Amino acid sequence: MSYSFSALVIDDDSAARDVIEKFLRCEGLVEVLPGLSSPLGAIEKIELCKPDVIFLDINMPDEDGLSFASRLKEHGIDSLLVFCTAFRSYAIDAFELRPYGFLVKPFGISEVNLLVSKLAAEVEKRKGATVNSLPKEGKGKFSFKTSHGYVFFKQSEILSVSSDKNYCDLTTIQGSVARIKQPLVNIHRYLGYEQFVRVNRSTIVNIEYISEVDRKKKMCVLRSESYEQSFPVSMRNLSDIENIPFLDIF
Repeated sequence: MSYSFSALVIDDDSAARDVIEKFLRCEGLVEVLPGLSSPLGAIEKIELCKPDVIFLDINMPDEDGLSFASRLKEHGIDSLLVFCTAFRSYAIDAFELRPYGFLVKPFGISEVNLLVSKLAAEVEKRKGATVNSLPKEGKGKFSFKTSHGYVFFKQSEILSVSSDKNYCDLTTIQGSVARIKQPLVNIHRYLGYEQFVRVNRSTIVNIEYISEVDRKKKMCVLRSESYEQSFPVSMRNLSDIENIPFLDIF
């Protein structure tokens, strides 16, 4: 199963941050990015990982969430905002920032699950509205941004893509690796959910080259004519791989 959207939680209270992230992971729809304890330096990280949704605490010591949300707008960051607060009165102050929603503390998993469903629908609607603005295949190739420019590959030339902090490593069927300056969730969306499947939290693979899935070892083996690669498979993603009709599961 591919994730519906990616989310980043910014909250100075580590316990509150852990609770939100735990609830977000429960349904398996959300790719939860590494959370932040402060808005300080967060703009640069957000511009790199490009979360679809930002869960933002309002009452923080270094910079309050409302001020930080204003800075996000100034930088042209259009992630959906969900404010987390224990004070309903902040809703009036936040109205001009046009957040998608609020989580009023203390909240439970039911409130988060309901919000996740709405967010998934909203993100999907946004993707549909912006699909024509995505880079197009030029002569059968996809373009990927690197630190020095761009690289170009056909879909059939890509074996796997794995995230590594703020970058991704794209491995070709010959075994060469290109370091891509884009988040995995965007690359997966770009390459297509029908041809690429997530095997664990940090890796997507081209289903054309899956040759074996070992249930006991929880491993997925990819083979091309000249290269072989293996990845661990998470329990969350095992069932999605099993549902690919032409795979043999051992």
